[in-house]
Order: sequence, then structure tokens, then C-alpha cells
Amino acid sequence: MLKGKKIGMITLAIAAAATFAGCGTANPAPSNNTGNTTAKAPSNTVIQKGPNGQQTMIEGGTPYAGKAKLQQYEKTAKASPKNANAQMQAGISAFVNGDYTTAISYYKKVIAIDPKNGTAYNNIGNVYLRRLNQPKAAVTYYKKATEVQPTYGYGWLNLALCEKQLGDTAAAKAAVTEGLKVVPKSDPVYKDLPNVLSGK
Repeated sequence: MLKGKKIGMITLAIAAAATFAGCGTANPAPSNNTGNTTAKAPSNTVIQKGPNGQQTMIEGGTPYAGKAKLQQYEKTAKASPKNANAQMQAGISAFVNGDYTTAISYYKKVIAIDPKNGTAYNNIGNVYLRRLNQPKAAVTYYKKATEVQPTYGYGWLNLALCEKQLGDTAAAKAAVTEGLKVVPKSDPVYKDLPNVLSGK
């Protein structure tokens, strides 16, 4: 059904449960990824419309979709205000359900609990860049993601993409160059970083 249409993809960011003391098991999903695809949407994927009407697949979004799911995640977050993972889950659900202000609020709660959480900064950047169409606001958060968690591949990838969208090719190239120095080669994002500059 989606074949032939240009669709951006975002793979949800969820920090591993082990990162947070006393947390339960996190829903399995890798960190934020972006790209374009013409393939049929895989199962466990939510389709959203972006700020310019483009369709976006949110891979791994199904467990977070729907009002009831959002209420459930928010209830857990409220019951565990010092649990960064619970706040992250609620933020992701708010994002998937299109409540971007609430998503940012939860991601900021993650940062208050765990200031070195690059995923939370990255996710705020994604809200601004991909949903609110505010790349100037987004770039600040992507930079912060790479500062607090220098080996976080998606932070560097999204920073480079954002700089490119802002028309700053030199800054995009610098983000790619620096990312390739610090992101582990075993990270799946490592091989995608150079593609930002080539447009692949």
C-alpha cells in the first residue's frame, strides 16, 4: 500500500533498562534512526504525517500507540517520578500519539534524572526537527546529545542531518567527521554517517 511513496523512518529511542537502577524491562527498540524507504511498512510500525505532509514510519511504535497506551505509560511515569525509563516510555508514547509538547516534557524529566542521557536530548531534537519543523531549535539538542554521550551514534547522525537541513554543509561535515572518530565501528549507525554528506 505504501509502495512507491517516499516515507521517512524513525526508529524509537529507548535506553536499555540496565542504564537505570531499579527499572523494569524496557520495550525492545533501538535508538532513533532516520532515512527514506519505499518498502511496505513492517509490522510494529505507526504511520504519521510530518509537518510538510510527508508520511513518516515510526518503527517500533505500535506498543505506544493509542490513547489507552499513553494513559498507561503516563500513569507509570507519575507513579515513578524518579525513574528515568518510565519517563522515557511516557515521552515516546506521547510522541507516537502526536502530543509533542507532552513528549518534550517527559524527555526533559529524563534529563533532570539522568543528565548524561543522550537519547533524551536526541528525542527532543527529533520533535523539533521532524514534527515541529524547527531545525534551529533541534540542532541545540542534537549537539547536547553528542556532548553528554559522545559515542552515541544517532546523536551525531541527527546532528549532521539537521546541520545539512539548515544549509550548513561545513557543520554537517564536521559532525560526520567527529562522529566517525568517536562512534564505535560496531555501532550500526557508523556506516550511515558518511551517507549524510553523499545524500544516500
